[in-house]
Amino acid sequence: MAYISATPDDELPGDVFSAQIRLRDDEGRFFSKSLHEATAGEVRQAIVILGDARSGRGSIPRTLRTRVKQLEKALPAAPRGTRAGPRVRLRRGKDGKVALSFQAIPLDELESFIDTLRRWL
Repeated sequence: MAYISATPDDELPGDVFSAQIRLRDDEGRFFSKSLHEATAGEVRQAIVILGDARSGRGSIPRTLRTRVKQLEKALPAAPRGTRAGPRVRLRRGKDGKVALSFQAIPLDELESFIDTLRRWL
């Protein structure tokens, strides 16, 4: 019932029998599965995905999170006392776009930082 209430209002009762839910695999890619073949956990996951899509959010794929951690390790050391928390922050905006924020990049190592980013991309 929670899945039905999360779907668009113009769906008809018979649409439930042919419904395909959207899920994400371990790489963050979407795939579809029929609602009647889905487990309860998959239906709950589909409800979260629907809610995220409506609000413009969404989960960030695990592979991207791993790449950001690798990038963080490749950055030049932060000057002492300038760092609070992670050096690279990964967030999805309300518009659905993923953004990176950087912290404590030494000014005299800015060129090295840019080179590291180019290699990472």
